[in-house]
Amino acid sequence: NLSCTQWLPFVFLTLLWRLEGGGRGAALAFAVSGALVAASSTTYTAQLPLFGLAFGAAWLLSQPDRREAARRAVTALPLPLALGALLALPVLGPALHDLRTLQFETPIWEDPVSFAFPLESFVLPNRHPYVGLGVLALALLAAIRRTGTAPWATLAFLGLSLAPGPVVKTLSTLTSIPLPYALVRYFPGLTQNRFTERF
Repeated sequence: NLSCTQWLPFVFLTLLWRLEGGGRGAALAFAVSGALVAASSTTYTAQLPLFGLAFGAAWLLSQPDRREAARRAVTALPLPLALGALLALPVLGPALHDLRTLQFETPIWEDPVSFAFPLESFVLPNRHPYVGLGVLALALLAAIRRTGTAPWATLAFLGLSLAPGPVVKTLSTLTSIPLPYALVRYFPGLTQNRFTERF
């Protein structure tokens, strides 16, 4: 888990580096980090294209000249994407087979007590803090002070809205109030999700 969760930020940082004009080093780093995600986790292999499209859309919408940014992306990405797929080829076959045949949702969807994640756990220090109050405060400050942050804030809000799982749950109460994850559960890549709080 440590290796696969650590490669995802690197993939998106190197993607941003490549999109912002990084040369061969950026292309190679993006390709290798994507292949390492594929080698370390079937779940993240399935989710990487979906997250990549969301990240790419946020990047494109944050650009002042979107037509030029789209042209830059179309010219900058085919080579590293092809190289990453080539490097990941030995594990892609078995991963695709697993994605077609195995049910990855553990705990299972039908057990919302385990599948939903308590809202307090995102900010309380003793409970797996994925966000934390400090990060939330810094992100809010950056969104207020910088222009062009609306797409990134929207992407962050989308992730935070999916993270609690299918229903509202607190440390002491499970409700039947549905959350957005219940609507997107069957999107390609999300059916292999094991823990929604990782959004």
